[in-house]
Amino acid sequence: MKTISFKISDEMFERIEKYRKINNLNRTSYVNEAIETYTRVKEREDLHKKLRKEAKAIEKGSKQIIEEWDTTVGDGLDNI
Repeated sequence: MKTISFKISDEMFERIEKYRKINNLNRTSYVNEAIETYTRVKEREDLHKKLRKEAKAIEKGSKQIIEEWDTTVGDGLDNI
Protein backbone atom coordinates (compact mmCIF):
# COMPACT_ATOMS: atom_id res chain seq x y z
CA MET A 1 0.00 0.00 0.00
CA LYS A 2 1.27 3.48 -0.88
CA THR A 3 0.97 6.67 1.14
CA ILE A 4 0.21 9.94 -0.61
CA SER A 5 -0.07 13.46 0.69
CA PHE A 6 -2.10 16.26 -0.86
CA LYS A 7 -3.63 19.60 -0.01
CA ILE A 8 -7.29 20.49 -0.27
CA SER A 9 -9.20 23.65 0.43
CA ASP A 10 -10.78 24.19 3.82
CA GLU A 11 -14.20 24.06 2.16
CA MET A 12 -13.50 20.68 0.57
CA PHE A 13 -12.15 19.35 3.87
CA GLU A 14 -15.39 20.33 5.60
CA ARG A 15 -17.46 18.68 2.89
CA ILE A 16 -15.44 15.49 3.21
CA GLU A 17 -15.78 15.55 6.98
CA LYS A 18 -19.53 15.99 6.75
CA TYR A 19 -20.11 13.04 4.42
CA ARG A 20 -17.54 10.69 5.88
CA LYS A 21 -19.16 11.12 9.30
CA ILE A 22 -22.63 10.51 7.84
CA ASN A 23 -21.30 7.33 6.24
CA ASN A 24 -19.34 6.37 9.35
CA LEU A 25 -16.00 6.15 7.51
CA ASN A 26 -12.53 7.21 8.50
CA ARG A 27 -10.80 9.74 6.22
CA THR A 28 -8.63 7.17 4.50
CA SER A 29 -11.57 4.93 3.65
CA TYR A 30 -13.66 7.85 2.47
CA VAL A 31 -10.93 9.27 0.23
CA ASN A 32 -10.05 5.81 -1.12
CA GLU A 33 -13.70 5.21 -2.01
CA ALA A 34 -13.95 8.62 -3.68
CA ILE A 35 -10.79 8.02 -5.73
CA GLU A 36 -11.94 4.54 -6.72
CA THR A 37 -15.31 5.88 -7.86
CA TYR A 38 -13.73 8.73 -9.82
CA THR A 39 -11.24 6.37 -11.45
CA ARG A 40 -14.01 3.98 -12.53
CA VAL A 41 -15.89 6.90 -14.11
CA LYS A 42 -12.76 7.97 -16.03
CA GLU A 43 -12.08 4.40 -17.17
CA ARG A 44 -15.66 4.12 -18.48
CA GLU A 45 -15.31 7.45 -20.28
CA ASP A 46 -12.09 6.22 -21.92
CA LEU A 47 -13.72 2.95 -22.92
CA HIS A 48 -16.71 4.81 -24.35
CA LYS A 49 -14.39 6.98 -26.46
CA LYS A 50 -12.52 3.92 -27.75
CA LEU A 51 -15.76 2.13 -28.59
CA ARG A 52 -17.10 5.16 -30.46
CA LYS A 53 -13.86 5.41 -32.43
CA GLU A 54 -14.00 1.71 -33.34
CA ALA A 55 -17.68 1.94 -34.25
CA LYS A 56 -16.93 4.80 -36.64
CA ALA A 57 -14.14 2.78 -38.24
CA ILE A 58 -16.47 -0.21 -38.66
CA GLU A 59 -19.17 2.04 -40.11
CA LYS A 60 -16.70 3.46 -42.63
CA GLY A 61 -15.57 -0.04 -43.59
CA SER A 62 -19.16 -1.22 -43.96
CA LYS A 63 -20.01 1.69 -46.24
CA GLN A 64 -17.00 0.86 -48.40
CA ILE A 65 -18.05 -2.79 -48.66
CA ILE A 66 -21.59 -1.80 -49.64
CA GLU A 67 -20.27 0.55 -52.32
CA GLU A 68 -18.02 -2.20 -53.68
CA TRP A 69 -20.93 -4.65 -53.64
CA ASP A 70 -23.16 -2.20 -55.48
CA THR A 71 -20.44 -1.83 -58.13
CA THR A 72 -20.05 -5.62 -58.42
CA VAL A 73 -23.80 -6.19 -58.70
CA GLY A 74 -23.91 -3.79 -61.61
CA ASP A 75 -21.00 -5.35 -63.51
CA GLY A 76 -23.17 -7.31 -65.94
CA LEU A 77 -23.50 -10.54 -64.04
CA ASP A 78 -27.28 -10.21 -63.84
CA ASN A 79 -27.53 -11.29 -67.53
CA ILE A 80 -26.14 -14.76 -66.75
